[in-house]
Amino acid sequence: MLRYDINNRGENNYIRLLTSIIVMQISTVQTRQFQWGFAEYMYISRDVTVKNLHFKKDCHTSYHYHRNRKELLTIASGSFLIYTLDKTGERIQATKVVAGNTVLIYPREAHQIVALEDGIITETTEDYSEHDTVRIQLTKCVHDQQALVD
Repeated sequence: MLRYDINNRGENNYIRLLTSIIVMQISTVQTRQFQWGFAEYMYISRDVTVKNLHFKKDCHTSYHYHRNRKELLTIASGSFLIYTLDKTGERIQATKVVAGNTVLIYPREAHQIVALEDGIITETTEDYSEHDTVRIQLTKCVHDQQALVD
């Protein structure tokens, strides 16, 4: 079921403000390479993790979900398609997001991000753990399947 809101004025604005405050406190940046680009771990604490995800055009994440954590995605640059299941839970749909948009993805909400151009997404999460991710489809992009674009 599609349960995230683009530009939710309440929780997303609060988390965006929190992200900007945290990012100002950066001292050491760690990076990790991925097939779609790389992640800069800007801030890591027991409670919050902030990453800048640098995507290459036409690349995508795996189709996956997180068992316990919410992710706030703030589109810093570029444009992306975010694939999720529609409200019936039966059909994949795509939502286009661009710089300035924010998306809140809830636990157990399967999703995949496809870069339409080079771009950066700032991801803010609580209770971050690599073991929280469940990969549904590693290599095939749901972008290759039929989908609706909002």
